[in-house]
Order: sequence, then structure tokens, then C-alpha cells
Amino acid sequence: EGNVQLILNGVAIRNETGPAILITQAKKVTTTLAADTQNTLADDSADQTTAAAFFSTSDLVINGDGTLIVTGNSNGIRSSKLSLISGDYTINTKNNALQADSVQILDGLYTLKTEAGNAITTTGTLAVDGGSFLITSHSGLQADNEIQLQQAKMTIQTGTADSSAEESQHGFTAGKTILIQSGTYTIDSAGDSLHSQGDITITS
Repeated sequence: EGNVQLILNGVAIRNETGPAILITQAKKVTTTLAADTQNTLADDSADQTTAAAFFSTSDLVINGDGTLIVTGNSNGIRSSKLSLISGDYTINTKNNALQADSVQILDGLYTLKTEAGNAITTTGTLAVDGGSFLITSHSGLQADNEIQLQQAKMTIQTGTADSSAEESQHGFTAGKTILIQSGTYTIDSAGDSLHSQGDITITS
């Protein structure tokens, strides 16, 4: 159960019975997207216990200057603590694109598309400190705790024109607070653009 280092160097992995990558025993997993490579992960599994194309029960860090294309029959990338440092990501899923106990994003390019669920969801805090995001999803960013945003560029479209008024198809949804310190955010949502059970603070 030590640290694990993965290097994706032009791989194409598809699993019809489970995750394309499944990690169940590790202290921390660091995955590097090799520069100038395109890597694809896909799963067709309906098993909800490991429902993701990239599933890790451990903390997961992804970095590098390559491209990662993920097609999830349910979720895209799912882990304990998720840290995305850099890279170019295209994630298409039926449910959540990114799901973790906590999510930190420092930089990168993200094209996230979901049929249901959220583009990014966490039971903890979602902290975004940079990156460019194009999101088309049932719901946008969701955190049970806090959403903290700065230096990011986001274009978000949630829901559809015929969405039910009872559905929570918000742009940002936080269980506690939303803090936006800098960046550019364009939100076209079927629900609220910003929805929080606590304070919403915008300082720029």
C-alpha cells in the first residue's frame, strides 16, 4: 500500500466489465499524461461499487502535458482525494464526470459533458485555482462543503429547456459557501447560476 506512479504514454484501454483503470490498494496514486500523447479510457460496466472509467480508492493526482479522453458508462474519474495539476481532459459520461471526497484543480483544459449528474461533484470542498472549462451537463459544480474559485475560465450550460422546475440543475451548488475571488464565469443554467446553503462571496 505504498505510492504508485502511472505514466500514460499513448494508451487506449477499454473494459466491458469494470473500470479501465482500477486501483484498490495504494497510499497515493500519481498519474502522468506523457507530453504530446493522447490517452483514452472507457468502461461499459454497470457495477455501481466501482462505477467509473478511472476508479481509485486512494488519493489520485493527475499531471503532465498530454491528453486524456474518458468515456464513462456511469462516472468518468472517481477517487478519494482528487488533484488535477495539468493536462487536457475530454470526459463524456452518463453520470458524474469528476467525483471525489475532495477536489483540487490547479490548471488544465477541461471539456466535461454529462447526461445526468454533475460535471464535478464532491462530498467535501471543491477548490479551483486555474484552468479552462467547457461544461455541458445536467448540473454543473457541486460540493457538500465549499466551492472556492479563482483564476479559472468557465463556460457552463446545465439542463435543458424542458427541464422540470423541481430538478436541481444549477451552475454552482454548495452545501456551505461559495467563494469566487477571480476568473471569468459564463453560466447558462436551467436552475440557479449560484446556489448555496450559506454565504456567496464574489471579490472580483
